[in-house]
Amino acid sequence: FFFQAEDGIRDFCLSRGLGDVYKRQVLTAVQLLWVNLIMDSFGSLALATEPPSEKLLNRKPQNKDDYILTKKMIKHIVGQALYQIAVMMLLVFAGTSILPEYKTSEDVLINQVGIEDGQEYGYVVSGWDKYYKEKDLLEKHGPSRHFTMIFTSFVCLQVVNFFNCRKIFDEVNIFQGIKESSLFQLMIAFIVFFQVIIVTFGNLPINCHRDGLTFNQWMICIGFGLISFILRFIYRVVPEEKFCPAAGNKMTDPLKEKGGIMSIKRSSNEQKLVKKYSSIPGGGQQRLPSHSKLGNH
Repeated sequence: FFFQAEDGIRDFCLSRGLGDVYKRQVLTAVQLLWVNLIMDSFGSLALATEPPSEKLLNRKPQNKDDYILTKKMIKHIVGQALYQIAVMMLLVFAGTSILPEYKTSEDVLINQVGIEDGQEYGYVVSGWDKYYKEKDLLEKHGPSRHFTMIFTSFVCLQVVNFFNCRKIFDEVNIFQGIKESSLFQLMIAFIVFFQVIIVTFGNLPINCHRDGLTFNQWMICIGFGLISFILRFIYRVVPEEKFCPAAGNKMTDPLKEKGGIMSIKRSSNEQKLVKKYSSIPGGGQQRLPSHSKLGNH
């Protein structure tokens, strides 16, 4: 739930914000299918099947009056979601000025803006650039590395967030007990392996660059994901009591509510007495006991 809440906030902002600006989705349908598998199916298998720790087994039962989302959870959910939105916005709107493109082959398109004398690389060309509006160039060069890096960075953010969501009470060591969670390790290895395969060999069907990504470009994508670890430790010192409200349906105690369980019990007793007295000749005209006497019954 912790993991899904972050994804919901981020996906809504990205789909509405970027979709309205560019009138199309940043990620293609096939890429979104892979991303949804990671966030829903693989995320559930990885996080919901971890064996319980000794601390969890010894913890007192949760108070029924507690909120579903605590203030600590809200703090990390909003903080990580805002960071991921910022990264995606940065890559989409400024990627052609900050993401390097290297001359790995003669056919690689390079954005020459801002290149200094003697510099051996430029910047990635956007998939929405005029070059990619011509079908023959798209077939020749393949999808842009710009959007390949956006897709890869997005997946890296989710993989790192798997680890952050393992601990929800501001614990310092998010890797504690990970050796006992074999399915978690399997899911992470599975996602990383197939992400490399998809990016390297996906080409047009997956809308990834035909040559995949260079080593430096992979490191940039992974680096955006690893920053989430640093942010988690920063969020730990943020006083959630002042900035974060609790959320969810807070359960109330029926005994303390006006007309709670006692009134229901009295009403039930009245019905039983009415039935009892009505079965006696002339009983229907007898006066029923008052509420105070019913309580004694």
